[in-house]
Amino acid sequence: MILVAEVFPKLGLAFKRGPIRTFFLFLLLLLFLGCNQKISDRLVEIKGRTMGTTYSVKLATNAKGQTGSEVILGSLEKSTLELEITKLLKNINQSMSTYIPDSEISKFNQSKKLVPVVLSKDFFKVLSFSVQVAKETSGSYDPTLGPLVNLWGFGPDKSKTVPSKKEIAHAMSLSGYKKLSLYSDVNGLSAEKKVEGLYVDLSSSAKGFAVDEISKLMHSKNLAHHLVEVGGEIKAQGKKFDTDWRVAIEKPSLDNTRSVFKSFILKDKCIATSGSYRNYFENEAKSFSHVIDGATGMPTVHKVISATVIHESCMKADAYATALMVLGFKRAKKFSNDKGLLSYLIFSDDSKKLTTYGSDAFKSELPMID
Repeated sequence: MILVAEVFPKLGLAFKRGPIRTFFLFLLLLLFLGCNQKISDRLVEIKGRTMGTTYSVKLATNAKGQTGSEVILGSLEKSTLELEITKLLKNINQSMSTYIPDSEISKFNQSKKLVPVVLSKDFFKVLSFSVQVAKETSGSYDPTLGPLVNLWGFGPDKSKTVPSKKEIAHAMSLSGYKKLSLYSDVNGLSAEKKVEGLYVDLSSSAKGFAVDEISKLMHSKNLAHHLVEVGGEIKAQGKKFDTDWRVAIEKPSLDNTRSVFKSFILKDKCIATSGSYRNYFENEAKSFSHVIDGATGMPTVHKVISATVIHESCMKADAYATALMVLGFKRAKKFSNDKGLLSYLIFSDDSKKLTTYGSDAFKSELPMID
């Protein structure tokens, strides 16, 4: 989908991630003049794959020593921390990935029982917030659009095709947040389907949730200065030594070229970007975006091609960015300002020229660097 890259202005370079929500970050290497020289200001990176994409954790730390090629982070070795991150991400995947047949979300989707089903704390948290956004957008954004997402070929099957009106109507009859009830009471946390076939998809918020959880893990280890990224969703915490973390929004392009559109400082906040120009397919000279409008059952067709949201919570930034893409410019502008969201929209006018809009909160709190 969208690239959000860390920028190193002193080097005059932007290091960007590859196609469809992958993200490559540059690791700065320091030279040592002798084996007994004091090690300081060491940028450590842990990275790997998760959720069908990549993740990266950058730590700005003053190392106390060295064991082989591993940097000691206080009393915690990098390899141990990497194992903890891997375990955390595996647990989130096992809870919310529709690509894993026996995951918690897959079992819920496969269940034909119209009774309350007990949910884990994490699953319930992400699902309940997604339902909240669905209510706020009158169902345009909706975490229960799985039948429509799958019908259009943007789910695990990936057989992209243009469905018939009858097929769309049937998928819509199985979709809708009002057909899902959530309970938080003395019996615990649970969700209940109102129709058989309801299918929950948290792909627009689970990655952001993972970023939040990794950041919490870093704080628990007293690693307060970090940049966490999962599939392009980012949280910047603390500083990168004596400077702030800097990020950039990609310039929308249909030819797979990658370049920085705008960059700015991100301090103790999260950023998520959703767009329509990476994940789409064409049929009979028409383009169909992966962003589905729950009100129509159709891919969105409007001039907004990129929506970015900055928030204290990456889960919320993730969901709201997708919601703004669904709403279109006029509704997204009103929604952002009514809720006080820090949002940045890129849209094309009739001449195909790229135009931008920053919400009132965005313009007052996050002036652009370049």
